[in-house]
Amino acid sequence: MSDGGRRLLFWDDEIVVEETPLIHALGVSLGKRRGQPRDHVRRGVPAVDRLTLIDVLQLRSATNPSGGAVLASHASWAVCRMCGRPLGTRDFFGHGFVWPERADHYVVAHQVWTPECDEMLAAIRRERRTT
Repeated sequence: MSDGGRRLLFWDDEIVVEETPLIHALGVSLGKRRGQPRDHVRRGVPAVDRLTLIDVLQLRSATNPSGGAVLASHASWAVCRMCGRPLGTRDFFGHGFVWPERADHYVVAHQVWTPECDEMLAAIRRERRTT
């Protein structure tokens, strides 16, 4: 992607569409691209992996040089798709990925872990080995 990397912990809009015989006959897929956070709950992820990712999902600062930089700001707040908690208004980027502000909430509060979380963790570990 030209805007900073692969998308991490972004979700599809929830659209309820009834599969009609015509949709089925045409072979139209109503499948999900990224799904919803509830589709990605993984309780078996080691705590050290979660903690590493949580640090990286924070805003980059002098005390957290591994964090992300601000890519974009939005006029409205994102809301957690699982509990309704207000999250953030910005998107961050770093390590080849883009993610919404407070995406760590899903990892901490709801034990969400997508395949992209595994990929980002691997990228972070590669970067740390080379520095």
